[in-house]
Amino acid sequence: MLRVVITFVSLLLAFQASAITLTLSEKHVNQMVKMTFPQTQYYNQIKLTFTDPVVTLGSLEDDVAVQVNIMAQQNGQTLNATGKMKGLLKYRAERKELQIEKPTLVEFKVQDNTLENSQALMNAINQMQGRQFPMILLLDFTELNLGLFGNQLPKRIDIVNKHLVIEM
Repeated sequence: MLRVVITFVSLLLAFQASAITLTLSEKHVNQMVKMTFPQTQYYNQIKLTFTDPVVTLGSLEDDVAVQVNIMAQQNGQTLNATGKMKGLLKYRAERKELQIEKPTLVEFKVQDNTLENSQALMNAINQMQGRQFPMILLLDFTELNLGLFGNQLPKRIDIVNKHLVIEM
């Protein structure tokens, strides 16, 4: 995490203070996103934990995909899987969040399953393929310490040529 913040600060120092534009590679984006994981949600008394995100920036404007490892737990039993979702990258300045809007499940593979009665969960997942999920939080800028820059937050974030371009 410290390495990501140092990289971020170094990039900021390289630009003039009046109009700052940062260009981050997928590697740097993935380092920043990993700070918001693991994420946990519940579905029908099953604990779902999402880890190890890998973000792929698309060649089209705002096109993004994220692959995660998923562990479902209930009564000491587990289901491990990988999932991939595609959606639109959106920066919500009012919430200070970088999000994936309209994410769609495009891939789901079970790696290991000791979860009894997993059929209902599997049926629900199969029915969700190709459908939109709620928004996914990639990065909350309120969690980053940007004190050196007066806690200035991004004004705009876009994907350009498979890079994340941040305007401050």
